[in-house]
Amino acid sequence: MSKNSINSSKNASNSSKNSPNSSEFDPSKILSIKSQSIIEKKGIRITVVIYNLHNGYLMLITDQDTFGLGTLSISIPPNEINDRSIGTPLSTFGLKYTTLTNIIGKRASKMLGKPVLTMLSLQEHDIPLKILQKIVMDTVAAALES
Repeated sequence: MSKNSINSSKNASNSSKNSPNSSEFDPSKILSIKSQSIIEKKGIRITVVIYNLHNGYLMLITDQDTFGLGTLSISIPPNEINDRSIGTPLSTFGLKYTTLTNIIGKRASKMLGKPVLTMLSLQEHDIPLKILQKIVMDTVAAALES
């Protein structure tokens, strides 16, 4: 047995000691759904799912069958220092929806009272941007209210 094999074996046995026991580990607790909403208007179906995290929320928004990477926003709720929500959009794939993603994240963090990581992944559509934004905002509002 080579020295690298021995080290790999030791690391694997050490990591199994530190990992949760399979009888204690529940994968459903890693990302539990807080709320979700699906609205279809003008032939566009928007899906919003909000997941609970131990210190905030993850909000995924898409118009596709599966979630994907898109524009991100990290937002924190108002606090004793700042009376407004603060958001920082991070554009991973284009700049088209940074403002929308930032607005959604700020509203969500204010309503939920915890930080929110928002990921918005939308395709191009033939409808005006204002109509698409309204559909997205209506779907997010429904998820936040449930």
